[in-house]
Amino acid sequence: MLIHMTTISPPATHRKVIRNDSEGTLVLFLRKASKFNWQCYIKLRNNARSIRFSTGEPDFWQASKIASERFTKVIANRCNADVPFHKLADEWWEYIANEIKLGVKPAHYVNYKSHVQRFLKGFFGEKPVGAIDDRAIEDYTEWRRAYWITGIGKDIEYISYERNGKIVKCPASSYKKVPSDKMLNEEMMLLKQMLAFAVRKGWFNEASIPLITKKKHKTNRRPTFTDIEVRHLLQFMDKWVAEPVQQAIHTEYRHLCRSYVIIMLNSGTRPAELHDTCWRDVELQYIDNDGNQQVRLAVDGKTGKRQLIALPAARAGFQQLWDRFILNHQREPSPDDRVFMLPDGSVMRNFRSSFEKLLIAAALTHNIHKEPYSLYSCRHYYATMQLKKSINIHTLAINLGTSTEMIENHYSHLTPSMAARELTAA
Repeated sequence: MLIHMTTISPPATHRKVIRNDSEGTLVLFLRKASKFNWQCYIKLRNNARSIRFSTGEPDFWQASKIASERFTKVIANRCNADVPFHKLADEWWEYIANEIKLGVKPAHYVNYKSHVQRFLKGFFGEKPVGAIDDRAIEDYTEWRRAYWITGIGKDIEYISYERNGKIVKCPASSYKKVPSDKMLNEEMMLLKQMLAFAVRKGWFNEASIPLITKKKHKTNRRPTFTDIEVRHLLQFMDKWVAEPVQQAIHTEYRHLCRSYVIIMLNSGTRPAELHDTCWRDVELQYIDNDGNQQVRLAVDGKTGKRQLIALPAARAGFQQLWDRFILNHQREPSPDDRVFMLPDGSVMRNFRSSFEKLLIAAALTHNIHKEPYSLYSCRHYYATMQLKKSINIHTLAINLGTSTEMIENHYSHLTPSMAARELTAA
């Protein structure tokens, strides 16, 4: 039987540049581990990403044909992506809004709408989606950093946004600063999701997505209260809620703020995670696997929905809210009633102003290093005290709805004096 052998005629070298021009680079090469089939490398101009794949062909000329066809297809897909960015942004946000409704995306995603509208759409606007490359990302970063200082935002006096179905207008002065690297990273995360959405819509070639990397940023560690300061704050709040005020609603604000602070100090929740809490989300007599009575909360925030176990002292804050509800509404709360409900049935969602007034009245606005306290200081206090009690860092991370890395970076304010026993143990 006669066997016909196919003669393979590769070039003299195991690496051959097929084309290198204004569109990009196309290379064929042989791997040591795969000496029979030619591999392909495609790199488009102004794009940090590359495409690598096996042609599946041992014959150089057949491999070259396959690679060239793939290169042409990649270029065509990139050039045909002429959908304007604003169309992508609008359709992506419609998709995200539905995901938020369904509970797939966390509720805090709604806060990104203003970033999409003002900044991402403001910069890319009519630009074709397919034209967004690494250079465009660099240009956006430069434009974004200058936006409020020397850019178009410097002349803006007021900002309008939607809150609870109403349009709210506020001074733009507090926004006029260079965005942090953390903020830029969040906006790049949004852009990355939008481009992935464009790929699914057939508006963008996945291989053409620009390389979006995170910028390193300094840890913004907010200060935490000391034990002495917390005892002072708890005692002062009882006097604070009893003080006469000009408007009755301000008394309600103070009562809700006091309970809010007590719960945060003893649960470590993020400030926004408590805003939409209903009474059905609160279990004051939850029995754990060991038969112990605990306080269990269901919250929805930055990292999505989760259940957490609060310290027993949090029960006092919820009891105050329960009693206040009965006083104002002449009935016990139903499971669907909001925990932080005001007498008129509306919900108190912004505690920052009341908390800042509380700290001023309590002469507790800054720590010894002149760093200002905020609502997040309550969360950090809880985390610090749990670490001080040697709570497992992984368990604490789950309860806080964060990662162990974030705890190490932000919440482990342990000093040698706090860990003296561990440091001097034999």
